[in-house]
Amino acid sequence: LVSPEQGNSRSVSINTLKGDKARVHQGSVCVKVEVPRSAPRSGNLLLGPLVVFDELERGEALLFARYITCVPALPLLLVAARLQLRPLVDDETGQPLMDAHGQPLATLKLDGALNFRTSLFVAQRVAWLRLRLQQTFEMRVTRPRDRLAPNHLAAVQAAAVAFAGSRTGAGLGSGFNGGSGGRGRGGFNGGGRG
Repeated sequence: LVSPEQGNSRSVSINTLKGDKARVHQGSVCVKVEVPRSAPRSGNLLLGPLVVFDELERGEALLFARYITCVPALPLLLVAARLQLRPLVDDETGQPLMDAHGQPLATLKLDGALNFRTSLFVAQRVAWLRLRLQQTFEMRVTRPRDRLAPNHLAAVQAAAVAFAGSRTGAGLGSGFNGGSGGRGRGGFNGGGRG
């Protein structure tokens, strides 16, 4: 969802991956979702939550998105078909770009379409968790009656926390959106609780 920087916080629209701009259908449960003034910016637009929708409906003058659900970014990163991790470097110097806390930055590209900018530390943990979940699912398919190993169980628990929407419980802290690193206890490194 995006909203103009100036104006009503309820005048939101959806920018699709194909470049279309759609309004939220009046019958949608997300019709009252607002983009807060403190949201990240892209040019003169405020960037709101990610949404998925089932259909686009063409009205007389506008395009409407129906059956909309707001989704957190982390679960999308865990279930995407492809995820590319690239450290961010300065084009002129070749040096790694750093966040405000001195941590190197990276980009996670989801299915070749969506880019997420975060700290390299968090990006590596997301990639690690995806790999561990893949191994867990493979193990569950090939040996369905065996108990999960502790490292596989920790990965499933970390993913469950991520799907539940709790970033801090998964060891991400506030770093996933702001790039601070979020070196909380447990979660993706397999230790602690999470």
